Amino acid sequence: MSFLMATSHVFTRPTEEAASLLEAALKRSVRKGSKLTIADAATAAGLPLREAEAGLHALVSRYRGTLSATDKGELLFHFPYGLSLPFTKQPWLTRAIDKVKRTVLGVGKFVLRAWITIAMIGYALVFLAVGIALATRDERGGALVGAVLRVMFEALWWTFHPFSPFAAVNVWDDRSWGQPRERKAPFYQRVNRFVFGPEEKKPDAVELERRILLQMRAQKGRIGIGDVLRVTGLPREEADPLMARLMLDYQGEVKVTDDGAIFYEFPDVRRTAEHGHVVAPPPVWREQVKARLITGNDVGSNWTITLLNGFNLAMSLVAMKANLTFDRLLHIIEHWKSIVPVAPLPYDGTPLIFGIIPFVFSALIFAMPVYRWATDAARKKKAAAENGRRAVLKAVLEATGKGEGVTEGKLKGAWQQATGEEPDLSTLRRQVVELGGDIDLKEAEDTGHAPYRFRDLEAEVKALQKERAQASDEEQEVGKVVFAAN
Repeated sequence: MSFLMATSHVFTRPTEEAASLLEAALKRSVRKGSKLTIADAATAAGLPLREAEAGLHALVSRYRGTLSATDKGELLFHFPYGLSLPFTKQPWLTRAIDKVKRTVLGVGKFVLRAWITIAMIGYALVFLAVGIALATRDERGGALVGAVLRVMFEALWWTFHPFSPFAAVNVWDDRSWGQPRERKAPFYQRVNRFVFGPEEKKPDAVELERRILLQMRAQKGRIGIGDVLRVTGLPREEADPLMARLMLDYQGEVKVTDDGAIFYEFPDVRRTAEHGHVVAPPPVWREQVKARLITGNDVGSNWTITLLNGFNLAMSLVAMKANLTFDRLLHIIEHWKSIVPVAPLPYDGTPLIFGIIPFVFSALIFAMPVYRWATDAARKKKAAAENGRRAVLKAVLEATGKGEGVTEGKLKGAWQQATGEEPDLSTLRRQVVELGGDIDLKEAEDTGHAPYRFRDLEAEVKALQKERAQASDEEQEVGKVVFAAN
């Protein structure tokens, strides 16, 4: 009796602890690229099978591993990069670099919003005022310089301070102070787009996860890698680690059938207090990827910014050629009323305020859109390749859903329809391999055609159809309310 009571309380390590123990053991005994069963991992680390399995799934998520299954229903864990990712594959490093880039760009954009106006409009007004003053060389010139500078700084204050009653848009975060209305983007935003380009839409990890959860609910809590690829468009090497993490986060369970099909069950995700049909998210290929525009501005705005910045660039060159330092400008202003001709100051260095600073700043303003213009063809090619990849994914998933193969000609046609161009065969075949396809030699002998077959995806579809048909709707029920707090 005492033995039964002692063994009734089973101690289970937390997943993170099991993963740490497993990682330390496997780093000593497992070669890079080798495959492991749950029993292999349990033996290497001295862990119970249930802890070894949970730890392996955590490591798959961390080190971008993949899953496969044998014809006996045995689950295999594969770590292509080993348990120490190369420099270019480390998720934490990628996130850190992205965070630094976002921070630097955010600060740069904020500073540029203010300094673009100062450097562009401000320098244009200063150059104009100095030119008029030098042309008149009398009291009106000095008064004009002071008036222009005062108007410029007053305008900058009322435009850029965050509580300006004249600002329809908060310049710090682009939120409207009042009711939204149809209006042209403020000048500083158009300048910002001219320099940095339009805001780039990046994949949102939260949105991707939300789409997968909707797919889970729409498919009765049973999904496979094909479902993930359908709604996210992720490469397969990223879908496997993502599912391993979601399985841990949402109390899922991986299932392996006798014929080697792998799928995931998330019965807890189905529970809902609202009854009704769940609509699956649209497949990712319905949205076409578009190349980022060079500026995103209208032609008039681009010409205005170009002429204004070009004026500053030209005047900075004139100032450097005339050696118009600040001291020399003051010397000229002091001797405006001099009856006796006064010799100019000797050379006293390169002019910074009216020469080097506006020249460098104006040159950089031009350099960034010119660079985007020069690389526009590469961006369009990259966007077309992504659309082609999604079209190939669509053709593959539609064929596997019917239990059929797909010919190379059909894949080429799908790519060409999506992009308008012939695909590169090496790129096309690499995508087939990444999706787990191989040539059906038997059908090639029988019919003379050599279609690609995706056996694991086909087996996954069959297994999911059977499991979904058997899934009980009671998994959605939350039960009757027996207590409610007022």
